[in-house]
Amino acid sequence: MVLASKKGLAKQKVVVLILSLVSFLIAFLIYEGIADAGSSLSDELSCRGTVGWRGTYSQQGTVTKTVLPNPPLLCKQQHLTLPLDKTASDPNKALMKDISDKMARCWWQFGEGLVDNPFLQSAFSEQQCFQCYSLSIDNDKIGVKEKVTGDDLIKYMNENSYIPYFTGDSCHNGAGHCSNDASCSSVKNYGLSPWISEKTTKCENKGDYCCYKKTACENHDGYCQVSAGVCPSGYREVTDYSCSSKEKCCIPKEKVDTYFDYIQFAKGQGAVMLKKSLVIDPKETYAIAFMGSKDNCGTWCKLLGGGGGAIAGLLSSFVVTPVGGAAVGITAGIAIKEYMSSNPTTQYVIFATQDELNKLCPMAE
Repeated sequence: MVLASKKGLAKQKVVVLILSLVSFLIAFLIYEGIADAGSSLSDELSCRGTVGWRGTYSQQGTVTKTVLPNPPLLCKQQHLTLPLDKTASDPNKALMKDISDKMARCWWQFGEGLVDNPFLQSAFSEQQCFQCYSLSIDNDKIGVKEKVTGDDLIKYMNENSYIPYFTGDSCHNGAGHCSNDASCSSVKNYGLSPWISEKTTKCENKGDYCCYKKTACENHDGYCQVSAGVCPSGYREVTDYSCSSKEKCCIPKEKVDTYFDYIQFAKGQGAVMLKKSLVIDPKETYAIAFMGSKDNCGTWCKLLGGGGGAIAGLLSSFVVTPVGGAAVGITAGIAIKEYMSSNPTTQYVIFATQDELNKLCPMAE
């Protein structure tokens, strides 16, 4: 029995070693293959892929969790100069869009709140955070008349759409709906123009016809509004989908998430952290980071328990922006310590100066 036990243990160690080597080799090959694309998108995809892989990997049983190392976390900080659109007519609005986009993208890279502890057994396991982006600001474009404040950013994130949800069948250029009849009478028409139908083999058992529209907006269950002003009640303007000429795209609100909706509760539970006194200064460098939950807390949030000195004081100057933040503003934000005590599984996206985030979330060497 003793010999059998030793043999079994030896075999387990060999299997663990082989799996470890294979996992690191596959991760390396994936990273090298993606990196060949040489773009910011490839960096984001490699990060999200390994975060998701680690999330699946850590749920494979006790032996795997305790013996087999997690796949490496292949995330890379990106350095950008904002606004990305150098010809924007309203550079302050373009800046807020870029910051909001990158906060949402950082949240996406780290699993949208669905991976309990992305940093387990990694170089970032102690601090439980990672700086996704370092952001410089084009001095010639921003803040000539008015600087962007925390209230401005909150209002933008709470009123503008990030993710339009398309619930169709993607039978025509990533959109469209399948139907059993060429008239498309069974398909709900949100827009004003009639459906275009064509016979297709892409619908499998959902029908023989694909129903679609000419514009990207209408093709994603929206409609193109000709008149000036905001979209009507029940609809939200979406700039990602085009209409013809100067029309704006209006999509039903149930099919669209704002930036806050997306981070706070579209998938897992998240929150946005901003400094209460935030005023964006074009001369400063800023950063965006993902931070783990209180349940998997690292150094940065343990400081709130006391003894953290100046860094704890810095962290306590940040607030969590509440749902409906546009109505209440940043001054009504909830103190971090208070919020964490009642929301132990919430994960965070934080926007701050580079210097502040270097203190709260230093990048591993």
